[in-house]
Amino acid sequence: MILKSGFWYAVFFLIVGCASEENSEPITFEEREVSRMSLLIPSDSSHEVGAPSEIQAVRGGFLVYDYGVKKIFKLDSEGNTLLSFGSSGRGPGEYQDVLCFWEFDEGYWVFDYSSAKFVEYDRKGNWLEDHPITFDGFPDSPTRVEVINPEQFVIGSGGKEGSLLTLVDMQTQDIRHFGGSVGEYAGYNPREARKAILSGQIPAGSQNEVLLGSNQSGIFSLQQTTALLEKYARDGELIWQRSIKVPAIEDLFDRLFEENRRRINRDDFLLEFIHARRMATNEGGVAILLNTLENQPVTVVWVTDDGQDGTIVSFPEIDNDLLGLTFTISADGSYIYFSDALDGELYRAEWPV
Repeated sequence: MILKSGFWYAVFFLIVGCASEENSEPITFEEREVSRMSLLIPSDSSHEVGAPSEIQAVRGGFLVYDYGVKKIFKLDSEGNTLLSFGSSGRGPGEYQDVLCFWEFDEGYWVFDYSSAKFVEYDRKGNWLEDHPITFDGFPDSPTRVEVINPEQFVIGSGGKEGSLLTLVDMQTQDIRHFGGSVGEYAGYNPREARKAILSGQIPAGSQNEVLLGSNQSGIFSLQQTTALLEKYARDGELIWQRSIKVPAIEDLFDRLFEENRRRINRDDFLLEFIHARRMATNEGGVAILLNTLENQPVTVVWVTDDGQDGTIVSFPEIDNDLLGLTFTISADGSYIYFSDALDGELYRAEWPV
């Protein structure tokens, strides 16, 4: 991977229609290309972080989970270590598999999906409390969880009760389903998935997959099979809907069907039917890392908090190996950070929005 210091981008414009008649205004997407980036942590460095697999912007920098040493690091905008905490295990204050983490005024929350619990730390990284997830209906292996405050979190419903999302109050154990599902609830079944793909259908167990994010003004959800981005108030009321099916992913599913049929013939693992890989939010809006294929540049779509404007940002300098790539946008909107778990690198560019 070749990365250069500095920053440059080009600007183009594109209009994409919305997906709902209720919100019929089109989004005018600017198209920008970022051709230069700064490498904060190279693969051959002596930095404490050697295998960054998850990343999340926080005040004063960002959090990185290193799956090699099983620790969480807080770094400043230049990649310098400010704090490290957490440890691997099955006991109190320990985790097995970190899926995501968040910063709140009181400290940090970490989600361990293998143990189905949240681990809470104070501002100095000291363990405070474990919060086991005990409500009925919590999936065995949730792919997306979003803690919106220290009392509430939201997960994908998978179509249960015709909903897309489930909001859980950890204090009262109240559960609220909201958002319209794409299809009926169905667990993922590998044999049924192969049958569906061979008949030209998206597997039922994949139809209600979502990406999740939140900020102070609401909850963001991307329906993976429709590329429909939605914003909800924290009581579950729909605020707006927008389609992010931009040219970079316009024919993506046709190509996924072709590739998955080849994989079925050679008994290989299947690619997911998803339009995007990651979501990141700040108070200005929501950013989505698209599931572009290898012959296309890494591309991030940005939609403003009010859903009125968007930007498509491409990064031709980054190797498009999305399996190991994560990203975040700084809290103040100055930078975009990428971490590559496969290459062990972490890099930064000015965020051109």
